[in-house]
Amino acid sequence: MELEIPGVTPQMAQVIRLLASGSDPYEVGVAADWGSGPVRVQLSYNPRRHLPSTRPALVAALGASGFDVRTVHVLMQLLPKASVVVGVEDEGRAATLYLEELQRLEKQWPQAVEACTRLMGGRLPEVAGSPYILAIDLKLGRARPVAWKFYWSFLAEEEAVLFETAARLWGAPLPAALQGLRRGCAAEAWMLQLRFGSPGKTLKIYKTWAYHPHATPGAAEELVALGAPQQLAPGKAPTSVGIRVQADGSLNYTAYWCLARREDAGHRL
Repeated sequence: MELEIPGVTPQMAQVIRLLASGSDPYEVGVAADWGSGPVRVQLSYNPRRHLPSTRPALVAALGASGFDVRTVHVLMQLLPKASVVVGVEDEGRAATLYLEELQRLEKQWPQAVEACTRLMGGRLPEVAGSPYILAIDLKLGRARPVAWKFYWSFLAEEEAVLFETAARLWGAPLPAALQGLRRGCAAEAWMLQLRFGSPGKTLKIYKTWAYHPHATPGAAEELVALGAPQQLAPGKAPTSVGIRVQADGSLNYTAYWCLARREDAGHRL
């Protein structure tokens, strides 16, 4: 599969090819963000098996692409067993490092959150969901991350708790579009995200669907109704949709598709 996708530049594809050049299994995905500005595209690499060499390889690839990875090193030392995903966007000028599956690291993730608090500001509230992801946004030419994001996961049956929590954190009734996520096709699970840093704190709700060879019934139609750029991943099953509300009330939408996994027969990048 060639990475000739609208919005994916050679620089972005090169980072992913560098990471996928070994023999380890992986997933490559594409995400689109649209709403209050031009469509932004992120290409991501998710190692499916975390060997001792995996994390250094991810950091080395970011460093070789020109990103300042000192903060990344600190957080990886604080969370040595977290799974790691890398996403690149903005023609390769921006990247995000995702430290995932934090619910397995109850004794460690508060230390990493405290480190982010010192670095970026913004304290995490008490949330009923399960800690899931700590994400760090990087930009070329910046010695410090531009933002950090924290995700909590909720089971499908915890939908009401999620939306009650989101409204409490937002301090006002949620926009109708966010409430609209409760309609349409059923969720496999939910995520709540708070973002700290430039341009300010935001709140985001994700509805996620199970990974299947075929799309969850109604998922593709739901994305079309929200204006998703379908040309990014024709024929691929969407696995999540998210809506972010900004401080000024404007909305941004996100969708994610799995492009390929190494386990696929004959797959090559």
